[in-house]
Amino acid sequence: MKRLRLALLAPVAALAGCVVHAAPVTPGVDGPIRIEARSVPFDTADAEMETAGRLRFRGGIELRSRDPRFGGLSALYVTPDGTSFTSITDKGHWITGTLRYDQDGRLDGVGDARIGALRSPNGRAVTGTKLHDSESVARVAGGFAVGFEGIHRVWLYPDAVPPFSVPPRKLPDPPGIAAAPSNLGLEALASLPDGRLVAITEGLRIGPEALRGWIADGVGAPWKAFLWTRTGRFAPSDATVLPDGDLLVLERRFTFIGGFAARLSRVKAAALRPGTTVTGDELAVLAPPLQLDNFEGVAARTGPRGETLIYLVSDDNFQPLEKTLLFMLELLPPAVAKH
Repeated sequence: MKRLRLALLAPVAALAGCVVHAAPVTPGVDGPIRIEARSVPFDTADAEMETAGRLRFRGGIELRSRDPRFGGLSALYVTPDGTSFTSITDKGHWITGTLRYDQDGRLDGVGDARIGALRSPNGRAVTGTKLHDSESVARVAGGFAVGFEGIHRVWLYPDAVPPFSVPPRKLPDPPGIAAAPSNLGLEALASLPDGRLVAITEGLRIGPEALRGWIADGVGAPWKAFLWTRTGRFAPSDATVLPDGDLLVLERRFTFIGGFAARLSRVKAAALRPGTTVTGDELAVLAPPLQLDNFEGVAARTGPRGETLIYLVSDDNFQPLEKTLLFMLELLPPAVAKH
């Protein structure tokens, strides 16, 4: 999605007197990175407002680093106990770290962060090559599946320390993925509890109101097509699995008048079948005056009280006018959300 964002933001940056350019990528050596975090409100106009649809804000931070490799966070995985995270960037880097919470259990910081380069099947770093645009990640048995744009593909990385440091193996290509626009490909990738793998494109249109998606019965199994229903200008930017096994899809929208917006919707796992048209059940739309940016990563887990916690991360595209935001939200029961 990076090139589209650059095209959209260039006029805005010019008006602001800024020069739009991507930060240089320095592969360097895998190791620690200093990331600073500051708390941000959910609503920029009302500090007391903390709900949107069926979501309640449980803490948000803006992340910054002087390391030129930091930025472009495009996918997110959070461990089931909420103690640490893994993200990948659209420059081919991985970032890990611990998550910190205050005495009320609200997200308020990160620590012990590390950064490194994803490897290609030949063992070389993908950074600085045509292979670097990593956009989606799914935790699977024994490793991570990663979806890439530019040259559309899915690679399977085995568990390793540091992560993504062992050469991956290439999984079968979803049929027809080559027809996807270069930067509107495999944005959403998720692994269901029964082992099925789900992929949804951001911009491979099938008619005016649908996008192409695929389901594989297991990691490495053949992909079978389905359709994802578009909602207005929203397009998928990531997906994850909720603790109950349903699919959670993150979509985002950008307009010059309205700025950024995000939509979260739920799909019953049983509804995900080849040959079907899938429509998400909307949980919330995040729009101004809420604190927003280019949300591209989503993760979910069960909280200490049995509640469902959802994490969102934004991709700043290495642009001075965008931010790297990390939010934690609680999914409210329908009866609670109405009040």
